Amino acid sequence: MPGAAAQAGERARLEPGERAERGREARRRTPRAAHGEWRPSEGRADPVAILEAQARSRVPELLAIRYGRMVVSPFAFYRGAVHLLPGSGGGHGRRSGDDP
Repeated sequence: MPGAAAQAGERARLEPGERAERGREARRRTPRAAHGEWRPSEGRADPVAILEAQARSRVPELLAIRYGRMVVSPFAFYRGAVHLLPGSGGGHGRRSGDDP
C-alpha cells in the first residue's frame, strides 16, 4: 500500500532511473574534488588551546597517560577530547540535499 507508507511518514521509493538522475544532479552540485576542501569557520576555537585549558585542571602526572590513550584511534581521541565536539563544526560539512 503506497498510501499507507506515505501516511506513516516514509519516503516514496524512487525508480532506479530517478535515483540515478538525482545522483547525477547531486554530483553536479558537489563534484568529488570538492569533498577534499575544508576551511575552519570564522571564530572557531583552537582545538589545541581547548585541550591545553583542560590540562590545567587535571593531575599533571596523568596527562601523558591521557594523551597516550587518545593517540590509539580516532574513537579514543574524541572520547578523550569530548569538549572539542560541540563547537567543532556541526553543519560545516557538505550535504547531499537528500537529507530530511
